[in-house]
Amino acid sequence: LDTRTSAREVIAGGNPTGKFTADHLALAAAIAHQAALAVEETRYHQALVQAERLAAVGQTIAGLSHHIKNILQGLQIGGKVLKIGIDDGDQKALRRGWAIVEKNQGKIYELVMDMLSYSKEREPSLEETDLGAVASDVVELLGPRAAELGVTLAIALGADVPKCPADPEGVHRALLNIVGNALEALEGTENARVSVLTSREPDGEWVRVEVTDNGPGVAPEKQAEIFRPFVSTKGSRGTGLGLAVSRKILREHGGDIVLRSEVGVGSTFALRLPLRAVALQEGANSMTS
Repeated sequence: LDTRTSAREVIAGGNPTGKFTADHLALAAAIAHQAALAVEETRYHQALVQAERLAAVGQTIAGLSHHIKNILQGLQIGGKVLKIGIDDGDQKALRRGWAIVEKNQGKIYELVMDMLSYSKEREPSLEETDLGAVASDVVELLGPRAAELGVTLAIALGADVPKCPADPEGVHRALLNIVGNALEALEGTENARVSVLTSREPDGEWVRVEVTDNGPGVAPEKQAEIFRPFVSTKGSRGTGLGLAVSRKILREHGGDIVLRSEVGVGSTFALRLPLRAVALQEGANSMTS
């Protein structure tokens, strides 16, 4: 008896007359019962998968809708201030209104780029990348924001850090997200400081960028959760996509982001990248397995 045996062969097996007996009927009933259970279980599994997909879509739509609503509110406020400036010929109001509009335009751009980065599976376009140059550019870009928040933003470049095979634009975006998050987490903190450090790991196989802040820290039970999409530590100010996108980019390179944090002391996010392209391929394979 195997999966190719017909129903009649199963029922009539061992009976030279080919007539059904009570034993045959009992066997047929048992087979039918098991088949019904298998069909029911398959339908249940399909319904469960569909429900999970719908829940994921609903969560995505809810998260995006909430953040888009906040951006639209900002644009509306900026538009009203601009209208006042135009009606009254008030240059200060015009500048203030435009600053609000410009800020929210930037938020829309960041949201769209995060959505594209997170939703699209992509293979990094590798080239020999100077991690120190990427880190320096990020610090330069975020310098004005750090000054606005009253945060000291410092950088220290390791002397023995070689170039690594990486997509410089992707790594730049990941690091920009991490440093930007660190700055926002320190808003209102006295003697706030964020430091960016590049180094080569002792085994010589990896390079890293560490972003350290003296902010509130992340509780142990929340450290894994913050890398999930639409989970934000910044309330309405964040999309909840930045950390998820950053980790995705690093893992596409065969690397990862490692968090060390202590509540009331601060956090360190270490962005690790392999120095060998083969390590990248191994990392990509492990992600799909």
